Amino acid sequence: MLLLKVLLLWIAAAAAAAAAAGSCTGRSTAVFIGFLHRSSSASCCCNINSRSSSSSSSSSSLIAAPQRWRSSSSSSSSSGSYSSRNHSSGKNTCSSSSKNSTGSNSVNIRHRSSNNSNSSSSSSSSSSSSSVPADVSPLAAAPLFEYTTRHFRYLLRLLSTDLLLYTEMLSPVLQPQQLLLLQQLQQPHDSQQREMLLQQLLLLQPHHIAAELQAAGRDTRTVLQIAAADVAAAAAAATAAAAVISHEQQQQQQQQQLLFNLNCGCPSNCAAAGGFGLLLQREPAKVAAMCAAIQAAAAAQQQQQQQQQQQQQQQQQQQQVEVSVKCRLGIVGEAASVEGFLLQCEAAAAAAAAATPAAAATPAAAATPAAAAAAAAAAPRHYILHAREGLLGVSCSSSSRKAPPLQYDRAAAAAAAAAAAAAQQQPSRRLFFTLNGGIQNPEEAAQLLHHCSSSSSSSSSSICGVMIGRSLKQNPWLWLRQADAFIAAHPVSSSSSSSSSSNSSSSSSSSDNNSCSSSSNNSSVAASRYEALLAYMEYADSEMLLLQQQIQQQQQQQQHQQQQRKQQARLALLRRALLQPLLNLFSGVYGSTHYKHELLLQQQQQQQQQQVSSAILRAIKHLPHAALHEQKEPKP
Repeated sequence: MLLLKVLLLWIAAAAAAAAAAGSCTGRSTAVFIGFLHRSSSASCCCNINSRSSSSSSSSSSLIAAPQRWRSSSSSSSSSGSYSSRNHSSGKNTCSSSSKNSTGSNSVNIRHRSSNNSNSSSSSSSSSSSSSVPADVSPLAAAPLFEYTTRHFRYLLRLLSTDLLLYTEMLSPVLQPQQLLLLQQLQQPHDSQQREMLLQQLLLLQPHHIAAELQAAGRDTRTVLQIAAADVAAAAAAATAAAAVISHEQQQQQQQQQLLFNLNCGCPSNCAAAGGFGLLLQREPAKVAAMCAAIQAAAAAQQQQQQQQQQQQQQQQQQQQVEVSVKCRLGIVGEAASVEGFLLQCEAAAAAAAAATPAAAATPAAAATPAAAAAAAAAAPRHYILHAREGLLGVSCSSSSRKAPPLQYDRAAAAAAAAAAAAAQQQPSRRLFFTLNGGIQNPEEAAQLLHHCSSSSSSSSSSICGVMIGRSLKQNPWLWLRQADAFIAAHPVSSSSSSSSSSNSSSSSSSSDNNSCSSSSNNSSVAASRYEALLAYMEYADSEMLLLQQQIQQQQQQQQHQQQQRKQQARLALLRRALLQPLLNLFSGVYGSTHYKHELLLQQQQQQQQQQVSSAILRAIKHLPHAALHEQKEPKP
């Protein structure tokens, strides 16, 4: 009799469990608007809980009670900073799993830290000529002026952890007062004094440049492209950028890594008038000197930050400064060509680096092997070759971009010749090249890399990756859906081994999502455009809220009506900038025309109190469920 009672109780419990499971799965079909939940502790994974309510009620709930999607704090670095958001570098604890409410389905978005690939065995010093530079990747997003802003890069990073990103071409404004601040930053200071000097420097910069520098510092897979016309301007810009970026990386407890790119390929009339861009290809010795100056200035500023960190934490972090050059095959109608440019750059780089104060402290030290190694380290090891000649001083219209023909074979031959010349002068030195220009899809990119690899006479091809620009802008999902898989399938190997490069940033988080790092700057990968949009909506609303708070503080101090109009114009500009990256995210999808039209209308919206997330929610109602939830390709 007792056995029968036990059996009946067991059957009843099993039936109750089955009924509960059925209620959970039965509510998962009507999924349109999801909610992002964050656990009470700063866990390493976020959960997206789908609801069965209608789109209108879900959207109103999302707007009324926005959730924090990112694991870090949304507080700014200080009340006077123009930072979009300064993540707290505090506590990250691992949570094994997040408990979901009954009837909700959870989708985990795995986090990876920028310094997960920061082990001592996988990362070598920048003075090692044979190691793979951190700014070399099989796939990179090209710098596009006024388009690859921090907002666009944020969207790209939501969908790819490994894609190498470039800022738009930046030139920090350096007036006498700012130059004085830079001189002070080069001197030893305690943390409070240095923080105060940095805030003063940021306040004297235009709003967008200050925010761009801080955003670049929060992502170690972002290269800062510099526009400079001479050695002094390049060194000053590198000093200012390195001070801000190194400070951000220290706050996030990230790898001390500074990646710079010198623009020597922009053919626009604006660049020509300023003496930078394609015009610099006429003076390869000057380019080499500028690269050495950037290297020395950034390394010196990084050293100051490192000394402060050692005093505070007694912790040694590896330093790395890389300077690359973006150039073209030449200038249309001129004898100067990329073949001569690369060879002359390589020949002049060592001499220019040896002449900088950072290369040797005394004249006697200049002849030592250490000074020679420092000179080799300052020479650029990575060149991005645009496989077209440039029409100097013309506007960047579609016709001017397509007028000079693409010459991939010539670019590959020039790269091979320069790499051979560098190896002949210094056997341990290896040059790396990235091809850019006219690559339309991942299939073309893979074929191009395969062609360069098969035609190379050496064991490792000098062409290590491709850079995409216009095609990424016109159809981001075409690339983002398989960007990480593409990078994993085309690893960059050093000349001494065939193993993948240290900068091939594969995620080190385990499949059970229980790993976490000490850094609070966790990049997150969404599995679909829908998940990325949910995260981006929260980001956009927080950006608008932060600017509104700054404006309110300023309005309390100054009540001039003209100033208030300027502040409202800033809000309108930010709203347009936040919606701009989303315009082509669903290119080619049924309903994308209405989706894009809705976003364009919202860009002109004058009622700035309305959240950006509301505009995005209205726009995605025009899109089919299948397109919203299309999954990315997994890594091989």
